[in-house]
Amino acid sequence: MRTKRLAFIAAGCLAWIALLGSPSLGWEFGMTGSMNWYTEYYTQAGDKGFFGPYNVDNGFLTTTANLNYWWNGARLAQNLVTGADASRSYFYVLIEPTVTINPAVKLRGRYRLGQWNNPQASYYYTQDSPGTDNALSEGQWTMFWGTAVLPWGSLGIGKRPWKFGTGLQYDGTDGLTTESVVLSAPYGPLDIGVAFYPHRPARRGATITVDPYDLVAPQYFNHADKSGALGTDVLLYTVYNNGPLQMGILGSYGRYHIGPEAALRSPNPLPPPPPQPDASFVGQDSAYFHGTAFMKYNTGTFFFNAEAAWLYWTDRLSNPSAAQAPPNPRYTEQWRYMAETGCVLGPGKVGLLFAWTPGPDRRNFNLIDRQSAAFVYHPTYDTFLGNFDVFRPYSFLLGYNYGGGFNAYNLSLDGYIRDAWVLGARVDYAVAANLNCYATFLWAERTSNGYG
Repeated sequence: MRTKRLAFIAAGCLAWIALLGSPSLGWEFGMTGSMNWYTEYYTQAGDKGFFGPYNVDNGFLTTTANLNYWWNGARLAQNLVTGADASRSYFYVLIEPTVTINPAVKLRGRYRLGQWNNPQASYYYTQDSPGTDNALSEGQWTMFWGTAVLPWGSLGIGKRPWKFGTGLQYDGTDGLTTESVVLSAPYGPLDIGVAFYPHRPARRGATITVDPYDLVAPQYFNHADKSGALGTDVLLYTVYNNGPLQMGILGSYGRYHIGPEAALRSPNPLPPPPPQPDASFVGQDSAYFHGTAFMKYNTGTFFFNAEAAWLYWTDRLSNPSAAQAPPNPRYTEQWRYMAETGCVLGPGKVGLLFAWTPGPDRRNFNLIDRQSAAFVYHPTYDTFLGNFDVFRPYSFLLGYNYGGGFNAYNLSLDGYIRDAWVLGARVDYAVAANLNCYATFLWAERTSNGYG
């Protein structure tokens, strides 16, 4: 077995050496980047305070009577201030190099300068680290991936943006990434792709985010344990391009099992306990299927975008004697929809948006076994499928800052909207080639009353 594994590794190394070692006069290096500096000011309508009159303790023996204004969302831990307004100033730097090894092989990445010792989409806030020799940031590589053109198509590996459709579910423009092995092949107007993960564990303990699968069962001790890895983990997609029209469909399926071997127990307990079933362990068998279908039409003057995205998830929990909240099994059947249209006339542009995202379903004060919103049973995974890029052009406060008023923040800590039907409008006017003025409107209402 060891000999086969070594042979497989050697074959993989030789394949990449053959790709990288093809005749070349030299590597080409290119780079794009940006420095983004912001100053922001927030104020509330009226002086009564978000929680009522100033300096009146509406709780019981609490210590926050001085806090008044909820001015921001997930970006700062202290998002309440004492007055009626707030402001901040910050910047961050993105550097995106591209190394062309030969016409068939490229390496790309993103390097970010933000806040010291904060690897999650951080900003450097003004005056955090004054002094010519005091580091403002140690810098972090947030993505790095490689592509190689093969006779069968284009091969991609590494951590890279995952954007598909309008961003209603796969918003790689802002937060979502994939680390799968993907092979994409053109066939006339079609682009056909297949992707898979050779190994991806369903476990807790990620560096930044908590468990993406929101496990009920315990985690496996070792990241390399095949028992806790996804047994099936595959994705297929097709995109059709023809002039102003683009259409596509994507589907991804995964399943995993967590059994009693995941629980670590003390060896040789004294005295040995009598044989009995473990009433505390909850095993888990889960499977999910998510995807989307979209279309984009743009003539340069008129545009129309639409998308419908879904997520089906089943969790079957073992050991009924264990203390667990019903129901069991748990089903998630989520659908999201959006449509956007508008026109471009000279220096002006008008856009209109409609979107619908589901909320929890509660009957007789209890959550039913079939939930229409993923965040009921899998709130962390829902942040992976955030829709920031759809709503950000139409909303700065409700979506981006306040997370829809529902703590909806994606992997980059940018807010998005869930459990709401939304109407939005935006008008842009380009005063000059490098100056754009715009105004936005957004209306959102809950699609569910299932909160108790």
